[in-house]
Amino acid sequence: MRWEAQGIPAASAALPEGCPVRLVDNWRSVLAHAWSLRLSVIATVLSGAEVAVSVLSSNPPIPPGTFAVVAFAVTAASGLARLVAQAPISGDPR
Repeated sequence: MRWEAQGIPAASAALPEGCPVRLVDNWRSVLAHAWSLRLSVIATVLSGAEVAVSVLSSNPPIPPGTFAVVAFAVTAASGLARLVAQAPISGDPR
């Protein structure tokens, strides 16, 4: 069922005319199911935790750079996850 039939405007209707950025038609499905987005959020939280720990503690309990290394690994995984077919998003039955 199309979103417009449910009274929800299409993703492109929310952007100003002439805007070169367009959301994919199934953006709600991507938002709900894409591992690349989930991993990006985790990487963001880890980066924020690194800053918070370094600012709030003069002697952090975690070695310096640990959050950065883990955030790097999660960010790399999010890039790879973007290439993997995910049935709820791409319709791949596998």
